[in-house]
Amino acid sequence: MNTPESSGPTEADPLQVEPERGENSAEVAPVQGLNVMAVVSLILALVASPFTIIFGYIAVGQSRRARQRGEGIAWVAIGLGWFWLVAWVVLGITLGTIWFEL
Repeated sequence: MNTPESSGPTEADPLQVEPERGENSAEVAPVQGLNVMAVVSLILALVASPFTIIFGYIAVGQSRRARQRGEGIAWVAIGLGWFWLVAWVVLGITLGTIWFEL
């Protein structure tokens, strides 16, 4: 029988039960600084470089692993990078078609 003097937690009192620390327990770490690769990918996106796609995906992975800010910036840069990649391909096809028609 569990008496108030007993040291073990009782099933009737859930406040005394300590949570188990296992592999599935998630401890939230504080968010650290801004991811530099996300800023680099955004700068590349603003200068119309399709390489921003690569840097953006790397920045997303880094910011998730290191719990850094900048994941949103990286996703914006990735979107702009895909836009610029499609624009460069369309421009290349258009210029190539005009060149071969001359």
